[in-house]
Amino acid sequence: LLGGNYHADLDISSYKNIKGYYWTASSFSYYTAWIRSFGAGQRNINRTTIGKGFYFSVRCIKIE
Repeated sequence: LLGGNYHADLDISSYKNIKGYYWTASSFSYYTAWIRSFGAGQRNINRTTIGKGFYFSVRCIKIE
C-alpha cells in the first residue's frame, strides 16, 4: 500500500498510490527523523531524514 503523506501544519496530502513513506524507530534530531520511502515501479528503497510534521505510515516489526 502506497499511502503517500500528509503534512498537518499545511493541511496538504500528496503522493497517495504513488509513493510509500514509513517512519523508522530512529530520530535524527529534535525536529527530524529517519524514514524509508519507495515508489510504484521502483526497485530500491530510499532512506532519508524529514521533518516530524509529516504523517506517514508506521512499520511494525516483531523481533523474536
